[in-house]
Amino acid sequence: METQAVFFCAFLCFPVLSCAGLAVLASLCLPLCVCLLVLEWSAVDIMRQPRPCRASDLPLVHFFYSLSCVSHSAQSAHLSHLSRRHNAVIGISTSPQTGAAAAWRSLLCVVVLALGLSATPLPALSAPQDFIQPQSQSLARPIVSPAQQVFDQVNTALQTQYGGLSTTDRSALHDQYQRRLSAVCQSYAVTPCPSSTAYPVVSAEVSALHDEHSFVQRPDEYRDFVTAVTGGSRKQFGLRLGNWQGENRLVLEVLSGSASAEAGLQRGDVLNKLDGKPYRYTALIAARTTGRSIQLEVQRAGHTLNVTLAVRLSSTRELPSWHWLSEGGGKEGGTQKATGQHVALLRIPTFLGSGVGQAVHDQVRQIQAQADAQHAALLIDLRGNAGGDLAECDTATSAFVPGFVRLSRSVEGVSRVQVKAGARLEDDLMLSSVANPALWQGPLAVLVDGGSASCSEFLAYEVQYASQEQQLSKAVVVGEATAGVGNTATRIFPLLGGGALQLSILNYLKPDGQPYPQRVTPDIKAVTDPLQLSQGRDSMVEAAKLSISN
Repeated sequence: METQAVFFCAFLCFPVLSCAGLAVLASLCLPLCVCLLVLEWSAVDIMRQPRPCRASDLPLVHFFYSLSCVSHSAQSAHLSHLSRRHNAVIGISTSPQTGAAAAWRSLLCVVVLALGLSATPLPALSAPQDFIQPQSQSLARPIVSPAQQVFDQVNTALQTQYGGLSTTDRSALHDQYQRRLSAVCQSYAVTPCPSSTAYPVVSAEVSALHDEHSFVQRPDEYRDFVTAVTGGSRKQFGLRLGNWQGENRLVLEVLSGSASAEAGLQRGDVLNKLDGKPYRYTALIAARTTGRSIQLEVQRAGHTLNVTLAVRLSSTRELPSWHWLSEGGGKEGGTQKATGQHVALLRIPTFLGSGVGQAVHDQVRQIQAQADAQHAALLIDLRGNAGGDLAECDTATSAFVPGFVRLSRSVEGVSRVQVKAGARLEDDLMLSSVANPALWQGPLAVLVDGGSASCSEFLAYEVQYASQEQQLSKAVVVGEATAGVGNTATRIFPLLGGGALQLSILNYLKPDGQPYPQRVTPDIKAVTDPLQLSQGRDSMVEAAKLSISN
């Protein structure tokens, strides 16, 4: 607007010029000054009623139009960002100005020109390109779409934070999947490419890293993850099911405090019918989604039961629990001890959320208080435990292993972690601890399967390693080979659009340089037979009991 004001002032200063100069200047500048006068007042009027910039305006914008085009708060964040960049390059203010302010500038121009115009020629108006050039440079820089921002977030983490064991060329992955994202986003010529478009691309890219511990969580998956970690609640039946005869119908887990727990459902139950019709897992999911009550026909060890389940808001938090085992490997009522050797089963379903380590120590003390530890055995059930918080896992492990040391390698170097008596130290700095720590000293067996991953693999390996080093008198790992991510740790990186990246940032080794194994190989191989489980017998539990009784 300053340039407009200069020419407008020149029009007002004609009386102080010579007649000859007046005639020449009038013939050349009068039409331009009239146009400028109109633009000046129209600009002032527009400033009083700011008009939002449109994306379609910007490629055609010229100097004078840019003065009257202002960002409006009602526009989207994308357009506001675009207009702010444009105005910053031009070097003007987007604040509305009053007509009085413009008039004072015009009067100031009259005074300045009256004093110096006779000695200083007017600047030539032959170079509007000088003002257009900065704008064209700003438009040359592409606008970063939400999809591109998600892609950049993922790849920044891949390049600067990855501490796993994959040898895949991450720079080549970036280039390959950048081309894929650009191709997918070509259809968004007018609107910015949305963040949701990037999620399939970055998911495929992280999968191509061939690190089973690193993956992308879509927004709905990440919401469920956060709910589980923070101990929130959601509407659910509270069942975890396994495949049986082609359908997810075999009960593997019943969440404490859920509708299924109140209805009395147990591990090993088989769902036969739903609302009088042959059971279908899709029908169960539909009922949970709509929130309606259902009638279930359940088979338990050859007997038929009928239960009513209503979707209810219940906690997703899963804390450890324990019970005494009967001679057949089933669950005894209450906390009554089994005859013969006392065998307790401590179920740790996850290490997600706070308080898991403390709960493990508390329950080990309860078991010790109810049985003479010298004549009791303990089974730790980690089947299907996909891991969680490493601090919770380490403190829980210290309830079974007197102490252990682990070296952690990351992009920042090597650190030393020591865990003993419920306390966890890193480079001699106390990180976490539990109150009144316990230590199990009787026979011990750890149950694992292909669903045991991450932190549960750490616990199983530390027990196995301590047994080999003769720190434990009688301890074995029973079951199937674990998932294969037991030598790394991950971090969660939230992403634009509500999703997240889980990325390996550490890998581990013992102080003597021995790397942690990728997966834990059991000392005694055993499987959970679904047929036997549906009949009330847990074949892996029976194998574990046999291994520690000999």
